[in-house]
Amino acid sequence: NVTEIELYKLGLSQKPVKTWLNYRNKGGRFYDKDDVKKIYGLPDSVFKKIEPYITIVNLDNHNNIYNNNWKEKFNSNWIENKSQQPYCNDSKTTTAIEINNADTAQFSTLPGIGYGYARLIIKYRERLGGFVKKEQLLEVYGFTNETYLKIVNLVYVDATNIRKINLNKAEYKDLYKHPYFSKDLINRILEYRKIQGKINNIDEMVKNKMITQEEADKIKPYSEF
Repeated sequence: NVTEIELYKLGLSQKPVKTWLNYRNKGGRFYDKDDVKKIYGLPDSVFKKIEPYITIVNLDNHNNIYNNNWKEKFNSNWIENKSQQPYCNDSKTTTAIEINNADTAQFSTLPGIGYGYARLIIKYRERLGGFVKKEQLLEVYGFTNETYLKIVNLVYVDATNIRKINLNKAEYKDLYKHPYFSKDLINRILEYRKIQGKINNIDEMVKNKMITQEEADKIKPYSEF
């Protein structure tokens, strides 16, 4: 009778949780601990952590595959958040996470980050073309200063593979996909390119008062020529 929330509390990530529930919903049964170990996507490290708390009880109508001992241990590290992040881990990760390559499971090990926020972070990362500094996490919808302060020392950025936009070739629709390029900014860039024939660098547009220094600082890491 283990629930979806309880599986997340036990430390399972999204893929093995879905596999577990689908298997059970289709009538699958666990007859010993090795059956649990065979769940697709369940890392050996996670299985070893939950194994002491697994009890197989064969009943006519259902299987009880866990006992209550895990609650005392895991409830202190996990909370249920009914907002955008349904499963929120408030325990501290012991390994620093590189935010340009982390997946939802890795982000979810950070305090205050559940699968909901993890997906939002990755979605925004894709729109940006990658993070160039940690502070950009605060631009993710719903991301609070409180959450940022919890994780700031647990994450780092490798900006070597940032996706860049060629400002001499990009069309309006290409620029508009990026969150830093407003309609007004795009029109000014395209107008400047039309007049000059070619943009050599960001600084020349600032010098010619086509964009502000603040705008330049934001788009410079994502621009090429």
